[in-house]
Amino acid sequence: MNKKLDVNELVINRLKKERKEWRLEHPFGFVAKPVLNSDGTSNMLKWDCEIPGPKNSPWEAGTYSLTMDFSHDFPVR
Repeated sequence: MNKKLDVNELVINRLKKERKEWRLEHPFGFVAKPVLNSDGTSNMLKWDCEIPGPKNSPWEAGTYSLTMDFSHDFPVR
């Protein structure tokens, strides 16, 4: 089997585990989920995230979006 494919499979499995744990327990108002590919499947290497502004701060009313791109050798790098 191709070594690159093996590593990629390990990465995907690790991210699936991380996602499962995140869905069970994460801070209120925070969002992190894989981007959907055009065929409707999840792209586990790219996640859309939202972070609420901290209470009692100038950013309190805001929600701040970001995209996390995971490398093919996550979590090593």
